[in-house]
Amino acid sequence: MSDFSARESEITTSMSDFSARASEIKTNMSDFSAGESEITTSMSDFSARASEITTSMSDFNAGRAELRRT
Repeated sequence: MSDFSARESEITTSMSDFSARASEIKTNMSDFSAGESEITTSMSDFSARASEITTSMSDFNAGRAELRRT
């Protein structure tokens, strides 16, 4: 019986280790989600900048057309 109790204690410890590990994985997933959010925000910033560049090019082309007319 003492072997059984010792073994049961090992299993309980292993389950505790597993729970701690599962908690670490959840924390890492949270970190990943936060990182993913940062990447999405950066992509939004990039899209906004790309839109500004496109607008600038349109302004540039419009200015060029005006110069040709004068």
